[in-house]
Amino acid sequence: TAIVVRGDGTIAAVERGASAEADAMATVHGDESVRILRLSADEILVPGFIDAHVHLPQAPFAGAGVDRPLLAPDGFLRRHAFPTETRVGAMDRQAARDFYGS
Repeated sequence: TAIVVRGDGTIAAVERGASAEADAMATVHGDESVRILRLSADEILVPGFIDAHVHLPQAPFAGAGVDRPLLAPDGFLRRHAFPTETRVGAMDRQAARDFYGS
């Protein structure tokens, strides 16, 4: 597998197969800053860390506090997640239904 990477780090293309095809893609997709990374059969491409999980009580605050450290006094966990999860954890079933709207 060959990955065509632009100078800014974004991936322009991924090619499985012959090296010549990857070289041709680099010409099509870029300029002199484009590089080709070739992965061997025992390597995989893993994207940057993306936290794709969410606890249901945190859903209303998606995207909040991403500019702050998680545990900062005004960070996501202390400002949004912990208080909301504490309230939800103490709810009875009817309060939970009301909270989630179902």
